[in-house]
Amino acid sequence: MRTPGLIFALLIAATSVSANEIDWSGGYVGALAGAARVDTDVSATLGGEWSAPSHPANIQDRDSLTPLLNRDLRSTGAFGGLAIGYNVQNAGLVYGAEADIAVLDADVSRTQFNTAGILLPPQPYGLETSSKIDWLATFRTRIG
Repeated sequence: MRTPGLIFALLIAATSVSANEIDWSGGYVGALAGAARVDTDVSATLGGEWSAPSHPANIQDRDSLTPLLNRDLRSTGAFGGLAIGYNVQNAGLVYGAEADIAVLDADVSRTQFNTAGILLPPQPYGLETSSKIDWLATFRTRIG
C-alpha cells in the first residue's frame, strides 16, 4: 500500500500554495448539536441464599429472576454544546487544535420488584437500574 507516499505528496503540494491565498490562522468558536444513544448492558448475579442448596425454592426463584434482571437499557436523547479552536498557517500547511464540550439529555431507568408470595415465592426483591450520560468532551488536532 502506498499511503505514506500519498500523504507525503499531498504535504509537498500543500506547501507549494501561493502566498497570496487565504490565511487560515486564528481562533474560532462554534456550536454543535446532535443526537445520542445510550446502550447499557445490565448483568445481575444472585448468590448467597439464592444459591443455597438447602433452599431449593430460592434456587428456583434465582433461575426465574435472572433472565428478568439481565436486560439492556436503551435510550436516545439530544445534545448541544460549544467548540473552540485555533489554527496556525505556515506556507501552505495549516496546523490546528479544537476542543468541544456538550451537555446530553440521554438517560433511562427501570424499576422491578416482587412481593413475597405474589409471583416468585418466597423471596421478595427490588431492583432499580439506571443509566445516564450528562456530558461529552472531545479534543482533536489537525494538519492539512
